[in-house]
Amino acid sequence: MRSLLRFRLRTLLVLVAVIAVLIPVSQYGWRRYVAYRDAREYDALQATKEDFVQQQKEMREESGSTSYGIDDGRPIPDGFVVLVRQGDVFGCFIPLEQGFKGESLKYKWYYRTDGSGVLDPSYAAVESGESFAGPYRTGGDSVQVAFGPFSMNWSGNDPGWGFLYYDYQSLDEDRTTPTVAICATDQREVDYLDARDSQWIYKRHPSDTGVAGDVDLEPAPAQDREAK
Repeated sequence: MRSLLRFRLRTLLVLVAVIAVLIPVSQYGWRRYVAYRDAREYDALQATKEDFVQQQKEMREESGSTSYGIDDGRPIPDGFVVLVRQGDVFGCFIPLEQGFKGESLKYKWYYRTDGSGVLDPSYAAVESGESFAGPYRTGGDSVQVAFGPFSMNWSGNDPGWGFLYYDYQSLDEDRTTPTVAICATDQREVDYLDARDSQWIYKRHPSDTGVAGDVDLEPAPAQDREAK
């Protein structure tokens, strides 16, 4: 009888140990799957815009002009996370309903000021909310995505799409020290993102080569634009 009880107890302990290992492994596997799924969807959406992007690029090359839209003027689809940083303050927003009510958008936003890149809103240090911007009025100010210390100009494309622009507003009178660095992602789930991950490359202007999320930038450095 005692040997049977010891066997059952050992079996139970083994099961508990196996479960303790499997839970984090399964969570990691799920996150990897979600990241893969979202990236595939993002690539498929961007493929529908490739002709438009190439046409705009050719027009700029012919005219000698420069696009101040992020990612060389590539539009951003609804529902995907856009990371931002200002020095070592990190945040992000998710554009929604772009162009459904005139040239406007709704967006969810998240940020924290303690230097961490984890933007899961369940953490007390993460500020979050939802805002609406627009619609654009002819002759009026540009539509802005604004939350916490961040502010970026936005304009519409087709319904569900929009352009985001590098921010050159700064304390400098010549406006050559952009303070907000931007990184569009191919991910939908903010809970799974770490804005400090080295895979995210943040840029402040069209000619910026970018800086990885794990590089400290406090205070935010001045980086002059190329002469135009």
